[in-house]
Amino acid sequence: MTRRFLDDVRGDLTAQLATGNQTPAPALNLLLLDVIDSTIQDEAVIASNTASPAVPTAIAWAPLTTGIYDVETGGDAEFLKIDLINGSVTTATTGGFTYKIDGNISFDDVASNTPIEFSVLADGVQVGFIAALNGGGSSRPRTASFSHVALSAGADTVFTIGVQTPNGVNTIDIASIALSVTIQPTNNP
Repeated sequence: MTRRFLDDVRGDLTAQLATGNQTPAPALNLLLLDVIDSTIQDEAVIASNTASPAVPTAIAWAPLTTGIYDVETGGDAEFLKIDLINGSVTTATTGGFTYKIDGNISFDDVASNTPIEFSVLADGVQVGFIAALNGGGSSRPRTASFSHVALSAGADTVFTIGVQTPNGVNTIDIASIALSVTIQPTNNP
């Protein structure tokens, strides 16, 4: 029927069992549907294997968004909303669920020994692990993978892939990129 916090489903089941009466099949069927809906890990992915040359970077964290992604999959528009044009995945309008976010990027054409960092951004703020690399120069591709688990995420949290080049403004040539957001089965927040 609907995705719910597992503690709420557990409480309903306990209450029905505590009555000592036989639970009518229609009520039990609805509860079982809630259990199934609440334990499915829905996923939304935005990605691209199309090259994006000369993408600007900055000293501070900035999202990699407009015009970079060209493929989307998943997203049910209720718990995971994809915005392919702006390169983001937004969480449910109900806060408190847990999400796992994974980012992957392959890039090139960053001057040798130039520091570059990638991470997940939540509402524009860096969260989770930082993949810190040094550029390898032209025709020396690099790949970064990073993740974050957002426990009890707020309603309508916007996730993007972020980049920063701490030593100054730069550009990168993106060969491929992917952002994956998965809603996890969640007890009450």
